[in-house]
Amino acid sequence: MLQKIVVKQCIRLHLHLPYLGETSLQLEKDLRNFFRKYLKELAHLSLIRKTHTIGDHFKHKGKQAHLEQYNVVYRLKCSCGHSCVGQTQRNLKFCLNEHNPSKSNHQTTDVVKHFCTYPGHFIDFKNPEILASAFNYRELLIEVTLLIQEQQSEIDVDNFSTPLYLFNK
Repeated sequence: MLQKIVVKQCIRLHLHLPYLGETSLQLEKDLRNFFRKYLKELAHLSLIRKTHTIGDHFKHKGKQAHLEQYNVVYRLKCSCGHSCVGQTQRNLKFCLNEHNPSKSNHQTTDVVKHFCTYPGHFIDFKNPEILASAFNYRELLIEVTLLIQEQQSEIDVDNFSTPLYLFNK
């Protein structure tokens, strides 16, 4: 006995609709009713509401001044060729002032110790190299850990890096 098998193909439609308040809601309702009533199993409708924000109209955020950034990993280069990698959650300018022997109040950072050991050396504290930025402290720790290992800095601002675990034990 032969059986006739009918295979129906269902067309999937994805419509992106802007959200315009009640007008959008009514249009969505009318489209769904139309598809249920006339197209039934022939087509499946997916409606995606797109809300517009002011940020959609501006492609670039206002950039912060170089020394006003926070949550960054930075590198300071000494005139002797050595460098150090550090991180800060605070304003970069305040952090660098702690490493600057002329501005720090007897801070004992590795950079200050380097200047005490080699008094003729120079670091341009106004132009640090920003290696990475992060949105939160956890991302910042990951970034600085990877960059400390990659850069192998001679003057170590961060004497340790955070252990990174790829797999749970």
